[in-house]
Amino acid sequence: MPVPSDTISIPDMAETLARHGIASLPWEARLAFIVNMMRDMSRQTDPQKMVDKYGEYIGKIQPFDRMVSLSRRGLDHPQVRVTRSTTWAEDVNPWRERHK
Repeated sequence: MPVPSDTISIPDMAETLARHGIASLPWEARLAFIVNMMRDMSRQTDPQKMVDKYGEYIGKIQPFDRMVSLSRRGLDHPQVRVTRSTTWAEDVNPWRERHK
């Protein structure tokens, strides 16, 4: 059931997202959420911090237990490289620490 646009504020979005999902928000609130997400991510200068921010926002839309990032950069098909994983004990820079 959609939430009327005059009854939700930006701070209430996280709670509404957790309970009902992004589709329950009026289009103005969905747009505001995405714009805020993109602005927040574009302010990041460290790739790992940008990935962390992305995970925060996506977790509000679709909760998850784990996340993994894959890349094919510099590899032949069908090879892939695991570049990030929430199961790793420490953050790894996949472009500077490929050996990890």
